[in-house]
Amino acid sequence: AAAAFLSMVSLVVAESKVYTGRHALRIPFEYQPELLKQLRATEVRLLVSTDRGKSWNTAAKAQPNDRLFRYNAADNGEYWFAVQLVDSQSRPVQPGAVQVGLKVHVDDTAPTLDIKVRELGPGRVELKWQADDEALDLSTLQFKYRVGETGAWEAVDGASTAVGQTDLFVNEATTLYVAGRVSDLAKNEVTVSANTTTKAASVPGTTTEPDFSEPVADLRPLRVSELPRVNPHVASSPSQSARPIPQPVSQSSNSPIQVNPSTSHHTSPYPTGTKVIHTTSFNLGYALDQVGPSGVGAVDLYITEDNGRSWFHYGSDPDKSSPFTVSLRKSGQYGFSIRARSGIGLSIDPPVPGDLPDTVIVIDTVPPRPKLNSFQQGLGPAHNQLQINWTLIENDLPAQPVLLSYAYSPTGPWEPISGWVENSGRYLWTVDTRITSPVFIRIEARDLAGNVTHVDSEQAIPIDLIKPTARIVDIEMSVQ
Repeated sequence: AAAAFLSMVSLVVAESKVYTGRHALRIPFEYQPELLKQLRATEVRLLVSTDRGKSWNTAAKAQPNDRLFRYNAADNGEYWFAVQLVDSQSRPVQPGAVQVGLKVHVDDTAPTLDIKVRELGPGRVELKWQADDEALDLSTLQFKYRVGETGAWEAVDGASTAVGQTDLFVNEATTLYVAGRVSDLAKNEVTVSANTTTKAASVPGTTTEPDFSEPVADLRPLRVSELPRVNPHVASSPSQSARPIPQPVSQSSNSPIQVNPSTSHHTSPYPTGTKVIHTTSFNLGYALDQVGPSGVGAVDLYITEDNGRSWFHYGSDPDKSSPFTVSLRKSGQYGFSIRARSGIGLSIDPPVPGDLPDTVIVIDTVPPRPKLNSFQQGLGPAHNQLQINWTLIENDLPAQPVLLSYAYSPTGPWEPISGWVENSGRYLWTVDTRITSPVFIRIEARDLAGNVTHVDSEQAIPIDLIKPTARIVDIEMSVQ
């Protein structure tokens, strides 16, 4: 009986939940006259709940023949509606609990759509977007772009997520205009636009400079496929999250950077795995793994100057083939991470504040500054030894940063006194007995970056290995 009664009157709706931007609602209903007559129902009431069915209030009253309720929603939000039949004494004639017949989401606020457009490198522009709404209709998300003032608008493909990014390619120096729009399920729409200037596409092999105008992670990151993935040319360390992972680095001449010798007791001032070089231009080697059928659309390099507290987009590799040529303006400590993007725009997230770099490189273009202090030849059994004293105060020295040599002329040729020795501040030279003339002393110093400099003694240092001897040759008698 109850099931038959519930079918007496119902709200006429196409869906159980409706989204609308209007507050004035017209809600039709239908009923079965014979059953209403049997129960002596004289009035139809519209019940409303604004707390998802926890409590109900009478929203409107109607006669069965009216077939329509009118209701004005005071605020945005979700409204649940049900119908109730009452008799002439205003007593409900429906058995059981209230049955929800319609849910209406009232929303007159348009979604938000934030887009950012910037040139990553000559010929390549990055479009980032973030759309937000409680009832966003992603099927309406559209972007289009135009090259120059008179160019035709073209659709941007692949925009199907609330947060995302894609690349646009331009082959000329011009202004690129981008427009986007999206609606919510209540048909509220927002339209936005942005533009950026572009440079002509670069020739493969040329270098770019980092863009420090804003950090990379300025929008909530999009979690997408990790295809393709960049694989460094090195073995991973036991704790990759705690220390940087070195990658192959070579100078711009493509010759390898020499690693300075070290001893077990020497401690570097830099984190483990740091590469120290003496040039602001160098090549970063990388490998591409797990490349899908769409190929590689871009290889992006990201840079940090504060060990990952902030990240910036350095640029894109024009030919998408290792190595990545890097050119910086000044010395300093830099961290790098590299990302690859598939042909359809899939990529792992750029680094965000707090992410450690994959590779740390210290650029030091200033050579060390040694100073020769004094020279002291030994006496007695040590007469053939010359103590050379120097001062060398630097932070980034290898275990053996000093080399000593001598020459009879300030222009050389120079002969070795020692190999590379520790920075002890003094060296005891056992002089060859064949050295019988004053000599000039040279001290060479090198740092971890490979910078080498030398200082020569201002004057020749006299070395005398001959012990004078004396003998009596005559006797003379004094005259009294």
